[in-house]
Amino acid sequence: MKLSIVSTLRGGFFFPDMLPGESFRERLVSLKRFGFDAVEIWGKWLKEDLDDVQAALKAEGVPAGNICSGFRGNLLAGDRDERMTCFQDFFELLELAAKLESAGLVFVPLFDKRPQMPDLSPLWDPHEVQRQVFLDMLGKLTERAESLGVKLLLEPVNRYETHVANTLADAADYIEAVGSDALRITADFFHMNIEEMDMAASIRQYGHLIGHVHMVDSNRFLPGQGHTDFSPAMQALKEVGYTGNLSLECFARGEPEVVLPKSVAFMRNLIEDAS
Repeated sequence: MKLSIVSTLRGGFFFPDMLPGESFRERLVSLKRFGFDAVEIWGKWLKEDLDDVQAALKAEGVPAGNICSGFRGNLLAGDRDERMTCFQDFFELLELAAKLESAGLVFVPLFDKRPQMPDLSPLWDPHEVQRQVFLDMLGKLTERAESLGVKLLLEPVNRYETHVANTLADAADYIEAVGSDALRITADFFHMNIEEMDMAASIRQYGHLIGHVHMVDSNRFLPGQGHTDFSPAMQALKEVGYTGNLSLECFARGEPEVVLPKSVAFMRNLIEDAS
């Protein structure tokens, strides 16, 4: 397992950039200095800045682990134009992932605690309409991802932010319905801490479908800055053969020059103890 951290290109992400640096390349320099192995790139502005991003990655010898979000709107928005705009952005971001030789695109299909779809009862209620729309979109997107050799990485998010997929089991249900190896799970420890009865048991059950991991503590701060016991889940990741990135997508409490190397050491120890 390798360590990664999210970085934006021009700012504006839900999580502020934790890496010091005025430019993307300067943040990559900080990334290496703190002991990370790869970068997870927020997708906004990536199309426009692709040449600069590729040059910076090559110059600093840092691989692009994944692209994180960056699309407009929501894939399951009630407004058709918003859905189609988001859908088109997905196609472009998958192509950019292939160009960067990254694993794929991390996404949440909808941030809303209820469906935005119409009620077509008695044929389908809003939840059923949403599921059919989502499966149709996933079928087309995974076909494109397969052709490009990248992954769609569906992230289950807690019930207070979405209703679409809250647990690893929810995500696995969509993967089974779609039937494509190009669709995999992003397992986020913050959301798992809220929704999973037993994080280690869930990882063992669905670990074969996990394609990416977000390392976040119980309070959405850096690993080691909350009260999550990561050890059982890390041992489970080892047992299921997970070898991908452990990526920081969170907040940081304290000065980056101090707390980021400390969190890297914390995670390295977890990996070593699980070996």
